[in-house]
Amino acid sequence: RGMTMEAVPGVAVNRYDPDGFYTDEKGRVQYTSKGASARAGIDVSYSQGDIDWAAVAADGVDFAIIRLGYRGYTQGAIQTDSCFYQNIQGALDAGLDVGVYFFSQAITPKEAKAEAKYLLKLIKDYDITLNVAYDWEYIDNVDFGTARTDKIKENTVTECAAAFCKTIADAGYQPAIYCNGMLGYFSYDLSKLSGVDVWYANYADPSPEFAYRIRMWQYSDKGKLEGVTGNVDLNLYFYDQASEKKA
Repeated sequence: RGMTMEAVPGVAVNRYDPDGFYTDEKGRVQYTSKGASARAGIDVSYSQGDIDWAAVAADGVDFAIIRLGYRGYTQGAIQTDSCFYQNIQGALDAGLDVGVYFFSQAITPKEAKAEAKYLLKLIKDYDITLNVAYDWEYIDNVDFGTARTDKIKENTVTECAAAFCKTIADAGYQPAIYCNGMLGYFSYDLSKLSGVDVWYANYADPSPEFAYRIRMWQYSDKGKLEGVTGNVDLNLYFYDQASEKKA
């Protein structure tokens, strides 16, 4: 957006090879570099309705990130996604690796910690092998009035994420934050989120151009898959090449 920014000291940078990204015959982005490939996945919520998970797995999907729940925009009540249980069980039964996310509207670290505890109670009996992600977003153009997060300060956004992610990490799961470039650069202080993965959302670029290292890239919200009616978010999952020797 025409701005020059200084890199945050101590935060790992994005070293993925832009030339390693390509679009396959199904119109899906793939990544291969130095003999290793990223994994293909989707993220889903109640919006996708009933999903044929066996068909999804057969259509080349390796993993699913499933919305567990959310906090409301105005009153702030915590709710479970209406399709969470059927989605997580269906994905696991189909042999997919699974992670989960919570859509937050926390305005204090205490609220964010409560969201994490709520989530942990619901996933304790499931085999979660991927990230547990914190999806906090500003709400624009709310038809019914003011969103409870409208006046939150940016340092509080980071404090809430840190509280959520620490609770998740203390329980033995790998936390992540979901963000686009604006949130990642201007709202989150990534130096205060050490050990937290980044799940980056950008649909416009042929490769993830976020300056800092990411674990997942949500590259489309208009994906088409067997087993899913309508659009679905498409993702790539990366490994740390240095420590895990995979792309």
